[in-house]
Amino acid sequence: MSGARVLVADDDPDYLRLMSGHLRKRGYEVESADGGQAALERLRQAEAFSVLVTDLMMPGMDGYELLRRARTQDAFIEVIVISGVGSLESAISSMRENGAFDYLTKPLEKVTDLSLAVERAVAHRALRLERAQLQAQIQAERERLRSLLTNASDAILSADGSGVVVVANPQAARLLGTEHLVGQRSTVVFPAPLRILLEHWMGASPQRAMVCEVPWPAEQVHLVSLTPLEPSGLEGGVGWVMVLQDISHLKHVDSLKMRLLTETAENIRRPLAAAFASLMALNDLPEARTEGFTARMDNLVGQLS
Repeated sequence: MSGARVLVADDDPDYLRLMSGHLRKRGYEVESADGGQAALERLRQAEAFSVLVTDLMMPGMDGYELLRRARTQDAFIEVIVISGVGSLESAISSMRENGAFDYLTKPLEKVTDLSLAVERAVAHRALRLERAQLQAQIQAERERLRSLLTNASDAILSADGSGVVVVANPQAARLLGTEHLVGQRSTVVFPAPLRILLEHWMGASPQRAMVCEVPWPAEQVHLVSLTPLEPSGLEGGVGWVMVLQDISHLKHVDSLKMRLLTETAENIRRPLAAAFASLMALNDLPEARTEGFTARMDNLVGQLS
């Protein structure tokens, strides 16, 4: 993974040149610092580094302190510590306590060990960044879904395969009259109409979605959509999502339309009957025997019909 930025810190100028030169030959963009304080200044001022390679034993700010401050400044920087054989235990301790990625003993047996360790560190950093990005995306989607559920006008409920409610938006809490829905069994907290609906659905065809109207108190009617969810485990049952839409106003509108049609039909029935009676009376007149009169009468009857 050449091209990654690497900061090398060591108070030994010969080792500093050796490590920096080797990593540059491997294609890394390398900056060097002759001590902990100088390395920290570069971390603060320069573009972010992928890897910090630091000696543990340095005068002034040692590698332990540099490691802690580097991770505080950039949580994703990977640190490789270089330690003498006598301080190997300290190097391992710094990995456990301060989050160093790897350690190498000084003097290096093979300088290529350094580039291999840096390569692994760069790859590990890339994975951490990718995971953090995915987690941020998941969190953003979770927040967006929470916002949609909160602001939805319909009541939305969901339960797992055992019937325990895992999602309930505020509209569902208001409709069912309780805020303590999540974590409760639907057979316990749901009112009778919804319990009966669930029992019928589970007993008949829980693998198929269902939509039906459910009467509600106070002369309300809800359109209930019930959709199955795939089992989450090997032994899990079928979960579901339930959406309850208040269609009482639509039912009221349908009732008004039917009443209006009935009243309109009643209002025009009598005038039409009278018109037909008048036509029949006209048909009995002597003038009705002419072909022209008969044709006009037939045309008028057809129009009235």
